[in-house]
Amino acid sequence: MSAQRDILRSIIEMQETAIGLCRQAIAALQDGREKETNTLISDLKVGTVSVRDALSKLAPQICEYSNHRVICDNLLASVERFHLFLQKRDIERALIVLKFEIMLLIRDLKEDLHFWNFIFPDRKKMIEYYAGEFAHNQKNEYVGNGYRYQVSIVVFGYNKVEYTKQCMDYLFRNTDMKGLGCELITINNGSSDETESFFESLPHAKKLNLTKNSLPSLGLLTQNAAEGRYIAVLANDVIVTEKWLDNLITCIRSDDSISTVCPVANSVSNLQTIPVEYQSIEEMQSFAGEYNKSNPLMWEERARLLPIACLFSLEKMNEIGFFDRFFYLGEFMDDDYSLRCRRAGYRQILCRDTFVHHHGSITSGTAHINSGSLGRGRDLFHRKYGIDGWDNDFCHNPVILGHLNTDKRGRINILGIDSGFGSTPLQIKASLKQKGNTDAAIYNFTADMRFSSDLNSSVSDFFGFNDNIYEIENAFGTVCFDYVYVHQNIEYYDDFFKLLEIISRRMTKGGQLILKGGNFFCIETLCAVLTGSQADKNGVIRFYDFQALQRKLEKHFDNLLCAYFMDTLKSNSDSIIPGERRTGFLDQCYQYLGMDSTADYKELLNCNYYFIIADRN
Repeated sequence: MSAQRDILRSIIEMQETAIGLCRQAIAALQDGREKETNTLISDLKVGTVSVRDALSKLAPQICEYSNHRVICDNLLASVERFHLFLQKRDIERALIVLKFEIMLLIRDLKEDLHFWNFIFPDRKKMIEYYAGEFAHNQKNEYVGNGYRYQVSIVVFGYNKVEYTKQCMDYLFRNTDMKGLGCELITINNGSSDETESFFESLPHAKKLNLTKNSLPSLGLLTQNAAEGRYIAVLANDVIVTEKWLDNLITCIRSDDSISTVCPVANSVSNLQTIPVEYQSIEEMQSFAGEYNKSNPLMWEERARLLPIACLFSLEKMNEIGFFDRFFYLGEFMDDDYSLRCRRAGYRQILCRDTFVHHHGSITSGTAHINSGSLGRGRDLFHRKYGIDGWDNDFCHNPVILGHLNTDKRGRINILGIDSGFGSTPLQIKASLKQKGNTDAAIYNFTADMRFSSDLNSSVSDFFGFNDNIYEIENAFGTVCFDYVYVHQNIEYYDDFFKLLEIISRRMTKGGQLILKGGNFFCIETLCAVLTGSQADKNGVIRFYDFQALQRKLEKHFDNLLCAYFMDTLKSNSDSIIPGERRTGFLDQCYQYLGMDSTADYKELLNCNYYFIIADRN
């Protein structure tokens, strides 16, 4: 094994030599020394073939997640394209292939072999890697002396050329490429249809081609092929609209702490949609023409963004690194990037003043459904951070927000208690802002060290940590709060009634308290108890009697609103009884017990949580 690892190290060192050859070849081609360039790249091809063959022999010892075979095949295909353009005397295209395909694929191969064989899966090495060399190894080398453009627009294409054609058509119609200082980059990611020939027919210069589909390579190519201050990334199933890019640029330029901005759409997860009624693309464009009016009150800070059409700051991207190859299936790359932005102190904005149309996961949707990659990506996220990316307030609950009074004026203080990633306090602040109140502050307090980096960031104006949650009584001086959101289920706390008394003393009159509890009568919970798989904090099962809870609340609170709801992520991914079997199972239970399956009772059994909103009296 030691001998094989020594060979791998030698191959990685050879890639550094190959990068040096590329730099020499680029300089020679720019100086008009084409013969020298041709010789250098021919030598590079010979070396790449030797590396590919050596890696094939070492395959049993190489990490199974390594993408080295595909990278080598794509690299050799790019070399062939380079020679073809050189023979045609198309020096501009030859230089683009050399700088933005060959050079970057060599860097990609080096990093792939290094990470998967000498960093992963050692936990200590991974922590050191992400703290040190990860961002440096991805850094864009072409913008050190300044940006050639304001925006680099990158469009990915993987088959579905009919959607790609529509995407490009409306991109050219609705984007002032010259006025906004844009360059266009297209990346054909191993398509087997006419995507490559279609991209080749377009008038722009940077047309990158990967012969084989290589999702892990896209991050490095996107970050390093761009020469703009900002990078706008578009999936090929997105149709952009009038003023889409103008509005996104206005937002990202408004505050240097913003790393990423994204528009709303008709079809996208992460609560980034708005309701629409159009019936055709023409109607959609007309709707967007009226909708897309830049309005800072509609800029909504988020803990996470789903980037179907996103504008990134290249400066921030270079600082924290872009996509992490650890998420080799592509899923949760966006969650990971959002978390790193947040922990670096940068803000991510959903621009509710800007709309684009999304056909809906044409590029990757079918693949991740068939492969189960979404669940595996979630596992990788948990493995990297020790946190579930689909829980812990990664996204607010719109049902809760819909029942809050956000018409309040004057200074507003929002307190989040153990609010995980902090999405709900952010959304309360955004809701106030959208109604004209920009004078709101978020205070977050947690007893969970795992989230201190997330909450002690841009999502909080003030932050407190103590492993004793009841110390919140002494936090933040004498500030009283207009909204208090407790993210953890109330049964999570050893003495919730003690916490409730503390909270009541820290609230303003008329302030709103938002709580969440587990529904013991949910069929999911009952089955878990019966099978011995239901355990809460410290292995103890704890549920509060609702009448007792109501009596405690009524001491200090009025206007209690209680509603049951189903956590669909729980029911569909972690459930003992998945959603498709749940209805039939419930009906069998009713029949066995001789009960009528009334709608109210059925709803109670089918909901695993309830929330309570109450007004401080």
